[in-house]
Amino acid sequence: NWYILLDEAHKGDREDSKRQTFYSILSRNGFIFNFSATFTDDRDYATCVYNFNLARFIEEGYGKHIYISKENIKALEKKTRFHRCRKTKNIT
Repeated sequence: NWYILLDEAHKGDREDSKRQTFYSILSRNGFIFNFSATFTDDRDYATCVYNFNLARFIEEGYGKHIYISKENIKALEKKTRFHRCRKTKNIT
């Protein structure tokens, strides 16, 4: 018996996807655990055991706080190669 843990389970339409067919065959006598943050089919919601969506993920403190700077990094404006120590200086 196969027990399959499948991340990004929403990829590929069930009817058209060779990948989905392969997973179905492997889990026929076992069980498949689908993990997805993006459901694409009503069956996904109907068979969902636990809904831990992105909004809740962030609310509970598991997400990262990302800051996107609008500043240009002068070292990256030129398409020149830098010596290793110069690269380190630009990064730190």
